[in-house]
Amino acid sequence: MQVIIYGKGQVFERYKERVLWENVVAIADKKAIIGETIGNVPVIRPQDIQDVSCDYIAIFSNKLFENIKNELMGEYFVPEEKIVSWRMLVNADDYGEFKNLEFCNNMIRKKGLKKVLDVGMKLASHYLDKSEFAGETAEIFAVGEAKYPAYRRIYQELFATVESAKEITYDLLMLGDCTDRLEYMLDNLQSRYAVGYWAYEKLGSAAVVNCRNVAERYGRLYSFRMAEGIIWLLDRRLQETLDSVKLFVVTHKKYNMPEDDLYVPFVVGEQYKDHSYLSEHTGENIAHLNPKINECTALYWMWKNTDCEYVGLNHYRRRFYNDWNRNSGNYLDGFHLKEILEEYDLVMAEALLCNGQTVWEQLRVSVSEDAFEKGMAVVRAALMKHQPDYMEAFEAVLQGHAFYICNMFVTRREILNQYCEWLFSFLIEAAESIDVSTYGAYDKRIIGFLAERMWTVWLMKQDLRIKELPITEV
Repeated sequence: MQVIIYGKGQVFERYKERVLWENVVAIADKKAIIGETIGNVPVIRPQDIQDVSCDYIAIFSNKLFENIKNELMGEYFVPEEKIVSWRMLVNADDYGEFKNLEFCNNMIRKKGLKKVLDVGMKLASHYLDKSEFAGETAEIFAVGEAKYPAYRRIYQELFATVESAKEITYDLLMLGDCTDRLEYMLDNLQSRYAVGYWAYEKLGSAAVVNCRNVAERYGRLYSFRMAEGIIWLLDRRLQETLDSVKLFVVTHKKYNMPEDDLYVPFVVGEQYKDHSYLSEHTGENIAHLNPKINECTALYWMWKNTDCEYVGLNHYRRRFYNDWNRNSGNYLDGFHLKEILEEYDLVMAEALLCNGQTVWEQLRVSVSEDAFEKGMAVVRAALMKHQPDYMEAFEAVLQGHAFYICNMFVTRREILNQYCEWLFSFLIEAAESIDVSTYGAYDKRIIGFLAERMWTVWLMKQDLRIKELPITEV
C-alpha cells in the first residue's frame, strides 16, 4: 500500500511517531519548500500530487477534513475513493460508532423520523435519556438485552432478537458496523433508511466489499467520508429520476466535474477552452458581457438554447447538497431532486444572512465606491425604465438583511422563462451602458453582483414554493 500524507500540522506532529512509514511515498502540504524532506520522504505541493503514484491520500486533519477532501477532488482531480483519514495510517482508536450515532441524531431531527431501531443497543453506551438524542417525538426501539431498568428512559421497547422486532415498519435502522450480517438484517427488518459505518482500516476488505454489494441490491447507497470513518446510508424506497433535467456547471477553468449525467459542464469567458464542454460562445449568446455580469451569460445561454423541462445552474466550486448533510457524498442527485420538485417550485441556495448589515451595505463594502455608485445608478435606471413595478421590491431587498446567493437554482422551464424574460429586459441594457474600463477585474463585475440579488427581488412578487438547500463552502 502506497500512501501520500496530506498536511504536516498539529495532527501530523502528534501522531507522526505512530505512522507506518514504510507505506508513505510523499507528504503534501501547501507550505512545502522545494527539496524539503521529512526523514527520507519528500514533501511536495498539493498540485504535484498527480505526479506521484499512490493508493490513498491520508488527510491529517479533523476540522478541515471535508474542505481538504473537496479541494483534492475538485482542484487536483483525486478520486474520492482514494481519500482517507489519518486514522487509517496510524491505527488510531475508532470513533466511527459515535460519529454514526451523531449522524443518525441529525437525520432523525432534520427529517422528522418517528420510528427508529437501534440494533445492538449502541445508543445506551453514549446517552442516558432519549430526549438527549432524538428529542421527545421519535420512538426508539432496540434489539438487545434488557439488562438495566434505566434503558426504559431511552427505548420504547426492547426486543430480544431481530425476528421479534420485525413486526414494526421503521423509518430508520441504526446498524453500526454490521458488515457480517447486513443481508440478514435487511431481509428481516422493514425500513425506509438504514445507516451504518466502516472504519478506514477495513476499506478494501472482503467484508466491506460484500456489504456494499448487498446494500446496493436493496436501494440507493450513499457513502460519506468523515474524518472518523465512512458513514453509509441506504435509502430503500423505490426511486425514480426526472425525465428531462440538466444542471449546468459554470466554469472558467479545468475542474473535476461530477460523474453524474445530471450535471453538464459549461465554459464561460475567454481563459479556458474545452471542446468536450458546452460553451457560451455558441448559439444565441451574450458572451461579450461575461466580464461584467459573471454567470448571467450562462443563464442567458441556458434560456435561449436549451429545452429540458427542468433546468438549473451550479458553479464549478459550488454544488447543492441533497439536505442538511454537508458532505461530498451527498451532492444533489436526480432522486432527491425529483422528490423536492414534487413539493416545491424552485430550489435555491440557502439565503445569506448579512450579519446585521443590509444587503445594500454588504455589497457597498465589497467594491470601490465609484463602481458601486455607477453600477447602482445604471441598474436602477434600467429597472425603472423596463420594470417599474419592481422598484419597490428592489429597494425592499436592498434595505433587507438576506438574499439568495450565487444565482444557483433548479426549477421548471416555465419559471426559468418568466424570470429570464424579466431579468434580461433591463440587465443587458444596464451592463452595456456602464463604462468599467478603468476598474480592476473585480469591480468590473459590479453589474453581475447586483444581478445576483435579482432572484430575491423577482421572488418578492411571486407566489412560489421555495426549497433552500445548503451549498458547498468555498
